[in-house]
Order: sequence, then structure tokens, then C-alpha cells
Amino acid sequence: MLNFAICDDNLNFLDKFSSVLENIFMQYNYDAQIGLKTSNVDELLDYIDENKTNVLILDINLKSSKSGLEIASEVREKDKDVYFIFTTAHLEYAMMAYKFKTFDYLAKPITSDKLEETIVRLFEDVNGTPK
Repeated sequence: MLNFAICDDNLNFLDKFSSVLENIFMQYNYDAQIGLKTSNVDELLDYIDENKTNVLILDINLKSSKSGLEIASEVREKDKDVYFIFTTAHLEYAMMAYKFKTFDYLAKPITSDKLEETIVRLFEDVNGTPK
């Protein structure tokens, strides 16, 4: 089972995004769960320290003490295998995000089709089965 954690400072986005993501899991019968969805950076880091997290979906501009890029840097030092998917309306950060071995970068507003495409590619990568 793949364990996902999502962190975004916009609670409305967080709820809608996680709902669409869970629908994709069900539609494709993926063995996955959202272990955590939060707007709190400290809660996210504590969760990652205590739980195996396979996929981390991060907003880059979290309006907190740490950015999504800073969180990715910390997590990457501890776990070389976690998949990062960044979300943001700030396209100027896209190139910086890839230094963390980023799987994808989703520009807001994110459509359900774009999210579905990314998640399908992610599972193909994890399972070693290209489309």
C-alpha cells in the first residue's frame, strides 16, 4: 500500500484535492491511502518521522515557517525513495522543485484530469509498468 501525505495551507483546496485523489484510488483500484492531510508543517514532519510515507504532495508556498521546498529538503535527507509532487500557483518555483528528484509539479488550479494523469503515471512508475 502506498501512503500519501498532503500539505497545503488552503483548507478548501486540501479537502477538494484529497477527495479527488481518493476517487482516483477507487476508480483504478489502487492500493493507496491518504495517511495525512494537513495545513500544519510541524504535524506533517512529525507524521513523516513516525510513518512510512511513499508520496508527499506539497504546496510550495505554505505561508508558514517553512516552504514546501524546505520540507522536501529535510525529508529527502532521511528518505531517498519518497515521491514528491509539488502544487503551487507560483510557477517561478518549478525549476527549484526538481532538485529534490520531484516526480511532478502541478500548477494551480489543478484539474482532476491532470491529477489523474499524474497519479496513473506514479503507479506505473512504482509498479514498473509503463503505459
